[in-house]
Amino acid sequence: MKQQLGFLLPLILVMVGGCPSVEGPVPIPRKLSCEQLDDYLKRLRETGFKDNGSSASLPFDGAVTSDAAPSSGDPVAPAPVAEADFVKTDGSFIYLVRTDRSGEYGAPKAAFSSFHVDGNGLLAELDSLPLEGEPIEFLLAAGNKAIVISHDFRGNREGTTVHQLNLSAPEKIRRLNGLHFPGHTYVTSRLVGETVHLVATRSISPRDLREESAEAILPQVETVGDDGTLKERRIGSCGRTFIPDKKTGEPHLGPMLALVSFPVGADIAQVTGVSVLTGLERPIVSVNSRSIYVGIDSDDEGSEIYRFSIDGSDGGAAFVAKGRVPGTLATAFDGGGYNDQFTMDEYEDHLRVVTTAGQLSRNGFSSVESSLYVMSEEGEDLKVVGEIRDLHPDEAVYAVRLIGNRGYVVTFKKIDPLFVLDLSDPENPKKVGELEVPGFSTYLTPIDEKTLLAIGKDVDDQGSFAWFGGLKLSLFDVSEPAAPRLIDSVTIGERGTDSEALTDHRAFNYFPN
Repeated sequence: MKQQLGFLLPLILVMVGGCPSVEGPVPIPRKLSCEQLDDYLKRLRETGFKDNGSSASLPFDGAVTSDAAPSSGDPVAPAPVAEADFVKTDGSFIYLVRTDRSGEYGAPKAAFSSFHVDGNGLLAELDSLPLEGEPIEFLLAAGNKAIVISHDFRGNREGTTVHQLNLSAPEKIRRLNGLHFPGHTYVTSRLVGETVHLVATRSISPRDLREESAEAILPQVETVGDDGTLKERRIGSCGRTFIPDKKTGEPHLGPMLALVSFPVGADIAQVTGVSVLTGLERPIVSVNSRSIYVGIDSDDEGSEIYRFSIDGSDGGAAFVAKGRVPGTLATAFDGGGYNDQFTMDEYEDHLRVVTTAGQLSRNGFSSVESSLYVMSEEGEDLKVVGEIRDLHPDEAVYAVRLIGNRGYVVTFKKIDPLFVLDLSDPENPKKVGELEVPGFSTYLTPIDEKTLLAIGKDVDDQGSFAWFGGLKLSLFDVSEPAAPRLIDSVTIGERGTDSEALTDHRAFNYFPN
């Protein structure tokens, strides 16, 4: 595991709207004040909202605003981006979060432990601290801090808890204060320089909308003391609440996606929230040093993408632009899992997106189109300025890696074509190379500028279909983009052999030599 850096954690909450058709302008989210949001809820109730979840047509005529931070004149070195995991190292000590069922009645609790390697080369535990809830993963921040995320029940209501720990003395781990988000289910998180962005979802019910105040749907935050008990409750900022209406302008009911910001080592309770209503629950999140992209897979009509700026002075996420592309962002292998984030990538003020459009059938893929789109901001719109349509007829996307001016895409039906893309001209991207090899890949990672490593599955071609085989590792020479070649490959195990790395790259590491 690589050393993880970072100093500050913000939390941001985002609820995103249903996906309209691909044609026509994209509705821009409205940024509402507390008074506007209260009025929005009141008018929603008064114009025919039913308890069964239906919503009446109600155009909202509030002013469209953006709180995007102005760009600074001087270039700034990009902040490092780290992902949460259940095991990490700072180079001297190893830290692990796991489920502990040794307590009364075997109820699951989180246990955060520290280890070191002793003089005999053996791993020895230094300390273990019990925490409330069932552990998910944690972030390791500079300043000897850890942020542990757990799923728990408080007051018979499930939610997500963020525990802040002090690791200054690994042999004596200390709990600091924390946060609890009632009703929220954890999705993912990132540590970007001095800021952490945590994404969680919460269901919105008709009962919530019966309330008179915006507190009914804004993210609620409870502070947690160093003894693990709840201290006080507050809500996210109304001024950073966004409600994207459907194409027809009607408000609608759906889950909330949340992004929250708070500083490590300072007042962790200072939370600013961004909230948007959505009818969909499965976000795909891509983060770099200046942007958070939230992609919402829809049906045949396409996928919506929201960009939030995170390079402002307050450390929070500010809505910047929204767009959509045909197809789904999720890759075809088991939904893609954590590796779906690689279907979106920002480079030099352009967003590159790879999607699969069409229908997947039981007997293979039919009427499927795999494509790449390049998007650019025009005001508050993300618009397509370049594209490569239909990389391979009737094959779905299984793996993507977009790095600088180069792109790599794997599609699959029975044979794995690896495509090399030239992305140097955003308005005229090109497919410049192709290599067909047996099997398929679900994760691609560059070893250097000339070499690409792929993880996937071997296959047994049966004519009209193919059986999945063992785990396959492949090394490609991509020094000549127009002529990629296979250097070597190895297959581990037989049919049924599996690895989490197929859908989660954090389960993989390598020594370059």
